[in-house]
Amino acid sequence: PPIKSIMVTGQEGCGKTYLLDSIQRRHLKQVEEGGENDVRVIRPKYPVDLVGSSIGSSEDRLIALFSYAYDIISSCNSIDKYTKCLVMLDDIDKVLSLSDDTTNLPELAESSTVTNSAHYFVGRRCKALFLSILDSLRDKDSTNSMNGHILLLCTSRVRCEEIISRFDKVFVKREPDDVQRREMILSCLATGCNVDNDEEMLSLVVQHSTGK
Repeated sequence: PPIKSIMVTGQEGCGKTYLLDSIQRRHLKQVEEGGENDVRVIRPKYPVDLVGSSIGSSEDRLIALFSYAYDIISSCNSIDKYTKCLVMLDDIDKVLSLSDDTTNLPELAESSTVTNSAHYFVGRRCKALFLSILDSLRDKDSTNSMNGHILLLCTSRVRCEEIISRFDKVFVKREPDDVQRREMILSCLATGCNVDNDEEMLSLVVQHSTGK
């Protein structure tokens, strides 16, 4: 199939967005240095690029996103610049209302404000559409005339089995523990900085940097 999909899950603050930022920075650096580049990166921002203001507009934007990616690879040939398309969707649980799924977050089961909100129902419709789009792209055969390929990279704070089961690869990113956060904070300090006298302050910083 012309598409492969990867999901990265993990709690808020574990570094999912930083991962996507790093990939994007590396790609931009390669482009600026004039290196050979056959990858088009598409990274829409939430909510400005994915949430519409009228009925059906959010679904239209989701369709347009994948249609654009497919047009890039379907029109490429051996001499075209772009033969691969990387689509990155950060916090897809917000786009598809996975965070509001009471099967994943039981504490929301009695929250009628959440489950009856307009955003919730739009997200549920987008979820069904998203799965349909993935299935339709997988059903397309890669012919000899199509040299392109789409890699879909998504991140999510919650695990929704219905969504995860449709991805080719799923990775769980763990949140740094106290020891790891302490080492990261120390690495940001000036070389030779003596923290022995401020160990109590350092411990407080480590404690309050959870999820940051």
